Amino acid sequence: MSYAKEKGHFTEKQSRHKQWGNPSETHQWRRFLVRIRRAQRRRQTNLQGGGRGDCRVGILICSVEEPLGMEDGRIKDERITASSFWQNDADYAPPKARLNTQRRPAAWCNDKTTDDISPWIQVDFNGIVTITGLITQGRGDSPRQRVEEYQVTYSEDGQSWNNVTDADGTPIKFPGNKDRNTPVTTHLPFALRTRILRIHPTAWNHHCSMRFEVIGCY
Repeated sequence: MSYAKEKGHFTEKQSRHKQWGNPSETHQWRRFLVRIRRAQRRRQTNLQGGGRGDCRVGILICSVEEPLGMEDGRIKDERITASSFWQNDADYAPPKARLNTQRRPAAWCNDKTTDDISPWIQVDFNGIVTITGLITQGRGDSPRQRVEEYQVTYSEDGQSWNNVTDADGTPIKFPGNKDRNTPVTTHLPFALRTRILRIHPTAWNHHCSMRFEVIGCY
């Protein structure tokens, strides 16, 4: 019996020659093969989402992180949606959430008269991407309006959602902004492989207004 690597997996091969005269050597190789197979199963589980329907990548991350296209427009306007925007005025609509937006009003602003409990804004990448973090800003033309804390959820189909959580399974509240223009970069505790990323502001100053960029790789 011998062992060979075929298509990334170790397999057993019959041989006309006796490879292992010492039974202990045979036992050691079999234990090695078991460890390899277990590692392969763990890696496959990570790729498939931990067996729980989520999109955790585990140890697999981007070799090079980069902005995914909010600021430069690669993410199209129709892919940016939100729970509401101020008085349904297009000037305050979700596409205004692009990082470094300057034209007044310089941010997405929710409609606080109808949506002041659990507002959200999301990006649909129209395909699976790897997401490792976010860059956020307040409203560029207002010294008071900004999101100071938020949570993140993600989905592959827009129906089933997963929270970004800590090791205990508690949804993480990420730090937001303390002024209108200083970018705040936050890295997620694990990389996501997902299609839709949703930001849930949980604390804001004066009004729920924000700009942001998504970091990761395609």
